[in-house]
Amino acid sequence: MHDQPGPATDPPRRSRGTPALYPEAYTWLVFVSALDVMFTWVILFLGGRELNALAAALIHWGGLAAMVAFKFALVAFVIVLCEIAGRRSPRAGRGLAYCGVVLSAAPVVVSVALLVRHFHFPPGAG
Repeated sequence: MHDQPGPATDPPRRSRGTPALYPEAYTWLVFVSALDVMFTWVILFLGGRELNALAAALIHWGGLAAMVAFKFALVAFVIVLCEIAGRRSPRAGRGLAYCGVVLSAAPVVVSVALLVRHFHFPPGAG
């Protein structure tokens, strides 16, 4: 008996004109990563601190440019991993791509919560 084609066995769909396996996930990954950089910079400007020791060292060493380069090197690394994994196992590649989006979105959610708290309950206001 042969397996029926389905989402787990079908090769990944490719958008017209792009060789990327998961362009929608990559778009979200770049978007949430950019939000992470922007919110981190705002929090640092307001007197907060970077909790990731490696990112903190990069910021201390090279400022915003180093932070942006580091973040997007990570994004590129994740995309390359997804492309490699996706060519061997479409399901694994897709899962990895969306895991990358969720993991990259987590600091954004925390940053938004911190900023809401900061502006709703300003330091020294009570």
